Amino acid sequence: MEDLTKKLDRNERIIKTDYDNEVRNFHLGNFALVRGKNNKAIRYYKKALKDRLNDEHLAMTYNNMYTAYIKRGFFFRDPVRFLIESLKLFPNQFYGRSLIIEYLINTISNRNKETQVKLIKKQIDILKNIYQNGLSQLQNDIEIGAEYFNNKIKELNKWQLN
Repeated sequence: MEDLTKKLDRNERIIKTDYDNEVRNFHLGNFALVRGKNNKAIRYYKKALKDRLNDEHLAMTYNNMYTAYIKRGFFFRDPVRFLIESLKLFPNQFYGRSLIIEYLINTISNRNKETQVKLIKKQIDILKNIYQNGLSQLQNDIEIGAEYFNNKIKELNKWQLN
């Protein structure tokens, strides 16, 4: 773990001085996010949105901004709009879709459970299709396995709606 931290520190020092790097703010946001400095990560990601990023970096910036806001405690407000922007760029991605599923699961209540469960099942079906047919559009997308889908269905079963 110490070796990994040293590498992280070294890479962060390098990218901090690379002012001509178009993905500098994106990477600095990632370093801050990994270290749990969510406010700092959000500031870097906001700067990154103004940089000339390719669509893949832009989609990942939106996904990571969502994550930073959620970790910061903004769960029911604007962060979902970042996932929507990411999915507009790359509809077939594991990362953004899985974050949408997590958001929907975490916001289920007795009042909205019927609607939420339908939305979650729809997202799981989309994600399953992407998985089964190798359709992910993000080059550096997260990896999920078949067990992911079973776990999400188990979570839905807690709400006794199938």
